[in-house]
Amino acid sequence: MQSLHARQTSSRDSTLILLITLTLSGFTRLIYKSVWTRHLGLLLGQCAYAQALVLIVFMRGIIIGSLITSSFCQNTPRSATNNLTPNTERG
Repeated sequence: MQSLHARQTSSRDSTLILLITLTLSGFTRLIYKSVWTRHLGLLLGQCAYAQALVLIVFMRGIIIGSLITSSFCQNTPRSATNNLTPNTERG
């Protein structure tokens, strides 16, 4: 019975760590977006152009990342891809 309790506690701890990591990752992305928008606004002269450029780069990053991930997941067994999302968030 002790090992079951230890596994549940370990699972809760790892879930909490994962949630904290994903939250901090989201805040970091938001801060970087704001900084890039501010700097590009100073460079381009208008904030609208800077916002559009940041959005274009962000969307292209999502497209490239999804293409790489989908090709990786098609050639990888299902058990190996279950841990893919937490590992990419750490990187």
